[in-house]
Amino acid sequence: MKCPKCGQEYEGSACPNCEPGPEIIVNNADYLRRKEAYEKKQAEKESASSHTDKPQKEPEEENTDDRRAVKKKPQEQPEYEEIDYLGMMKKVYDTGKEAAGSAAEELKKRKGFFTRYRKRIIAAVLVVCVLAGGGFGIYKLASRKNYVLYMSSGAKIYNVAGLENNYVCENKQAVFAVDNRTFYTPQFPQQIDADAVTNTLASDNGEYFAATVYDEGSAQYALYTWKDGQDAVQVSKNAYDKDIGYITNKGKVIYSDVEVVNEEGGLGAMQLYVYDASGKLTLIEGQLKEYFVYAAEEKIVCYNKNNVLYLYDYDENKKENELSDSVRSVYAESAKADNFFTAKADTVNTSKNAHALIFSDDGEWYYYNISEQKTKYMMQELSSSVEIIYEEKAGYLYLLAPNKITYAELSQDGIKERVQVDTLLQADYEYLPADNILVYINVDGTLCYSEKGKKSGITSGVTAGTLSSVDNTQNGITYIKDGVQYYCASVKGSPVKMCEQTEQTDTAYTLLYKNRLYFYDADGQLYSCAKKGNGLEKVGDVSRFWLGTKYQ
Repeated sequence: MKCPKCGQEYEGSACPNCEPGPEIIVNNADYLRRKEAYEKKQAEKESASSHTDKPQKEPEEENTDDRRAVKKKPQEQPEYEEIDYLGMMKKVYDTGKEAAGSAAEELKKRKGFFTRYRKRIIAAVLVVCVLAGGGFGIYKLASRKNYVLYMSSGAKIYNVAGLENNYVCENKQAVFAVDNRTFYTPQFPQQIDADAVTNTLASDNGEYFAATVYDEGSAQYALYTWKDGQDAVQVSKNAYDKDIGYITNKGKVIYSDVEVVNEEGGLGAMQLYVYDASGKLTLIEGQLKEYFVYAAEEKIVCYNKNNVLYLYDYDENKKENELSDSVRSVYAESAKADNFFTAKADTVNTSKNAHALIFSDDGEWYYYNISEQKTKYMMQELSSSVEIIYEEKAGYLYLLAPNKITYAELSQDGIKERVQVDTLLQADYEYLPADNILVYINVDGTLCYSEKGKKSGITSGVTAGTLSSVDNTQNGITYIKDGVQYYCASVKGSPVKMCEQTEQTDTAYTLLYKNRLYFYDADGQLYSCAKKGNGLEKVGDVSRFWLGTKYQ
């Protein structure tokens, strides 16, 4: 086999001269079958085109299910020729504005280009304009649709979006934003020993960075922050570990000082701080129990050891509403699903729709709307282990306990009536906010869904603990039944067989990317298959995979 990178002949699954990455195993038999079908279909289209003067639509690619298969160009294509888009885009990236202009001119000279490739022109022009405009201009166009598939194998990160696995950087060189998807590879300032860094964080726009550095000589932790391309500023240094919570696009750093009380990592006292890029350090809370950042509201929900719950405006650097001084528990809005409230929520929620929280006060549950600064009585507290779905505009909620699901309507006077929807063997549910649907596995092993309290069955015999939502979809779910993992695009969609999972009971993370599903098999290796269920491929030994965006 000839290596596509260096041209050397070799045997085996990987070229010994090139950067090793996750091993890719292609289902060649399946590829040859689809290749033959494609060429037959293409020949029929060519024959039909001779009997009409109407312009023909571009034939669909038959190899979308196998991204690494090499597609053979049809023999007769007199009106146009194949164009190496990946090569052109790399050329634009490497040589900047001048190459962008020349690449665009080269595209225009291709005969018949605008007929066949007008959709691709739009995408190419967007990429050219963004790359020519500077590295951080890309951020404005970043969305889930143009995320790239990355994988971490060993100590390295690879870009596997194309036909090859491309080495990106070492894990320790990547500084992630709070979404844990977007990452940058900044040059650490001279004040920071990169080998002593314990954690890092970047602002969403990539202009500001922060890092915690441990000094073994003094057994102290130092927090540094810097603007891209500038020297770092030491914010604080003491025996407390620094947990970086959030960095705003204006350079404000929200972090906590955490006392480490023993070698096993036991934690003691915590203090919460905000550091302004102008150099001002403010202590927000000295007896911190927990906190939650609502980025769209520019507010911090602080809950201290005296059971006081209040809001802090980190943009104005001032304490705001005190909600209660006898709080027993706080349910923040989950970053994974709007209107889903849990005591296990992530510390930072960057959703534009996140605007509320639920808390218990003296045995009663209250709902607080941060945007409107209004408190609403809900009902008597049931259990601290309950999670809550509350659709405020629709006026109903679900109470999700480990053993049952309850539905209720909520008025200004509180809950009218609670109705039990179903019983559970364990906390086996997913909320799909796009359609306000709750999906779950009940105690009998039946996969069900509920809309406004009305229960419907999907299929029976589902393995407990295997239900998960599918990343990069609105309503996709996956589960295991009779030793087979399935994917459904929606609760009403037809199940697609992904692979045999006889011993596998963990579907915690499955994602869809370019019409392929990526998931772990029972052997702990990463696999992928087509969205329709065929074309199974083994990717290899991968510790993490995600859809993200990387900037310089």
